[in-house]
Amino acid sequence: MLKKLKNLASELQVDLSGCFEKREIMQLLASSGRYFGSNDEIEVNDAFIRGTTVSKSTAQGSNPINIDHRYARERNGTSQAPFQACAMYKYTKRNKPKFRLIKPGKLTPLVDLGSYPYDPPKPPQLTRLPNGKYRHIGSFSLKELRQIGWDGAMYNSQFVETWVPLVDGYDSDENDKYEPFNQRKARESGIIGLPIQDIGKYMYIPNPSNPNGGPLLVQLKK
Repeated sequence: MLKKLKNLASELQVDLSGCFEKREIMQLLASSGRYFGSNDEIEVNDAFIRGTTVSKSTAQGSNPINIDHRYARERNGTSQAPFQACAMYKYTKRNKPKFRLIKPGKLTPLVDLGSYPYDPPKPPQLTRLPNGKYRHIGSFSLKELRQIGWDGAMYNSQFVETWVPLVDGYDSDENDKYEPFNQRKARESGIIGLPIQDIGKYMYIPNPSNPNGGPLLVQLKK
C-alpha cells in the first residue's frame, strides 16, 4: 500500500519530502486537491476530522437539512412570517472589521433580527493543512458538519460564490488560502447553495439606511 501511494504521488508530482508514514502521505495527497475530493471520506489513521481538532468519534447532531424538521411557525420564510437574518460582527486575522449576514437554519437558535445566535463567539477553529492551506467549510461532508455542530445556518461565501454552511468558528477568513473542492458534489449533497425549499422565501435583514430602524424585506433567490 505504501509503495502504491508513493507511485501515485510521483505521478501527480506531489512532493513527499518529510513524509515517512502512510498517514502523512494520505493526508498530503488528500490536501493536494488533485486526486481526492475534499468531500470524500478518506480513511486515514488520524483521530481528528481533517483540518480540525474535532475527534472523529464525536457524535453527530441532528440533521439540519432533514425534510422532517420544520422552521419555527413565526419565522418560516413566508411573506407573513419571514425569516429574520442573523448577523456576525467580527475581526479578521489581520484585525479588519468583518460583517456577515446569516440565513438561519431549521435548528438555529431564535434570536432578534441582526443578533448573533452563538454567544460568546468562538475563535477560529480550522487548522492548517500540510499544503499550507485550510479546508473550506463547503468541503465538509454532512457527517462532519453534524459533528462540528451545524444547525443549518448559512452565509454567502466570496470564495465559493454561493451560500455555504455557517458553523461558529469555522467561517472563512479573507487572509487565508483554501484548497479547492468538488463544488458540484457539495451542491448535489445539499451542503452549498440555497436549499431548494428556501428559494423564493422571504427574509428580513437589518437596514442601517432606514432612519426609523425598520428592516428590509428581501426575497431569496437561487
